[in-house]
Amino acid sequence: MESKQRQTTASATLVLLAVAFIAAVMASNTLLSGLRIDLTENELYSLSQGTESFLEGLDEPINLYFFFSDETAGDLQFLRGYATRVREMLEEFAAAAGGRVNLQVIDPPPFSEEEDRAAQYGLQDINLGTLGDSLYFGLAATNAFGDEAVLEVFDPTEEASLEYDLARLIYSLANPEQPIVGLLSGVSMSGGFDPQTQQPTPPWFTYQQAEQLFDLRNLPASIDAVDDDIDTLWIVHPSALDEPTLYAIDQFVLRGGRALIFVDPVAEAAAAPPDPGGFGFSPPSGSDLPELFTAWGVRFSGSQVVADNVNALSVNTEFGARPVRHVGLLGLTTAGINADDVVSAGLGSINLGIAGHFTLAEDAGVSLVPLLTSSTESALIDASRFQFLPEPGELLNEFSATGESYVLAARLEGPLTTAFPDGPPAAEVDADEPLAATDASADEESANGAPEPQPAD
Repeated sequence: MESKQRQTTASATLVLLAVAFIAAVMASNTLLSGLRIDLTENELYSLSQGTESFLEGLDEPINLYFFFSDETAGDLQFLRGYATRVREMLEEFAAAAGGRVNLQVIDPPPFSEEEDRAAQYGLQDINLGTLGDSLYFGLAATNAFGDEAVLEVFDPTEEASLEYDLARLIYSLANPEQPIVGLLSGVSMSGGFDPQTQQPTPPWFTYQQAEQLFDLRNLPASIDAVDDDIDTLWIVHPSALDEPTLYAIDQFVLRGGRALIFVDPVAEAAAAPPDPGGFGFSPPSGSDLPELFTAWGVRFSGSQVVADNVNALSVNTEFGARPVRHVGLLGLTTAGINADDVVSAGLGSINLGIAGHFTLAEDAGVSLVPLLTSSTESALIDASRFQFLPEPGELLNEFSATGESYVLAARLEGPLTTAFPDGPPAAEVDADEPLAATDASADEESANGAPEPQPAD
């Protein structure tokens, strides 16, 4: 009798547990339908702050068409697993956009209208070889104006850049008219020619990425003015710029133009390669814009390098040897990155090689907003020590921290003062050319006076 009662009690308990389980599932479907939690170790399913901010600011709807031949993939578990990863990332994008990103997941069977549609978008089909079929695993996107963009195929080996690739695709559709960036560079960022190997050198990775996001316009080494349609001036390692070019930069910034300027106490990329004739190579040089910086109220240490004992990266000096900490190669983390500024917000880490530092002049009428800073375990080392440095460990032996944190990158804001208060620089006269001015023209110039200075807005 007691055994039968225990059986009845156990059965009733199981029924109650089943009812409780069903009730919990129904409650979770109702109450937690909009809740997304990422419990993975590296937050693989969480978007960066920068991506979320960008998606929240979308003005026009973006349509995403995710094509994956699920039925054709069959037992290809590695591919199916990555397809799930991509789909869930796309769902995160749609959720963060608040209804401005519309996602459609499409399984195109062979010889179907969906497969024809994938081909029309320009997606690349994957040949399965011995299986005799091909499948689609890509993304097409459109905006409200009918513009299209595609990721032809998702490569599992490039999973680390998945979020970036998706954000870049949506950005290109949300901003169909690309901003024009004028590049003034003292190094061959767009590629060049290596005299040693007699082979062309590829463009810098940064240059290739900028080409995909902007209308990149390479400017000559000497310019008289910056075109009015240029939105941003990108200046990299400015070396020995002439006065007309400095004046053009000055006037562009003063009239409200934006400039992104990279200067360097030791620009290793600017070092001339070894001469094929065996005459060695020239050491890396530094770059600075003292004429403009001084007028604008900011100073750059073109002859000093910031060494940081906390953020020093470890490097391999020779095969089989133990890594050595290089206090001139810095790996900044969130402690050295300004998370409150729109320029640097969302960055988790950034590496810098042999960087200088910025300070603000005492009488400056502008503000210097730090973006990247060193730790207080830093020191200033003469830039010449880094031109021929066979053993980075030597720097540690002579390292003595100043207890000061140095500004490695900054944003300058406020009203600027022109570096050319007397107007544009006078045209240079070739000494070998005969003077063309006559007495009459000289008298006219004397009567009219000196050229009027150009006002700075």
